[in-house]
Order: sequence, then structure tokens, then C-alpha cells
Amino acid sequence: MYGLNNSLVPLKPNVVGEEIVKNIECFKVDSSNFEGAATYWIEKAGHHRVLRIEQPATGRVSELIQ
Repeated sequence: MYGLNNSLVPLKPNVVGEEIVKNIECFKVDSSNFEGAATYWIEKAGHHRVLRIEQPATGRVSELIQ
């Protein structure tokens, strides 16, 4: 399994658009790494919190609860 040896792996995020999550304007960002592809919704203003993550290969969806 990759990533278990404390090595650094490249992170190449790609902004693919803008969307609103929970009435908050976000950047929609695609990224792929040793865990597979994922889409992130990152708050445009303020602290730039990650509000939602979708990992299609596993069907996993994580969302910040406010």
C-alpha cells in the first residue's frame, strides 16, 4: 500500500469550477493521489475550509457539519 512510509507524494489540484455548498461559495477542485481521485469543495472566502469531499471509487462523501 502506498503512503505508509512517510514519503511525500505530489498533490496537483485542479480548479474545475465554482459551486455553492450550504449557502457558501466554493471552488470545486479535482485531485488525484495514492488514495485515488477526489473532488473537494473549498470555501472561497474566510478560512478556506474544505466543506465537502467526494471519492467516486469508494462512494465516500464527507461534508462539514455546521
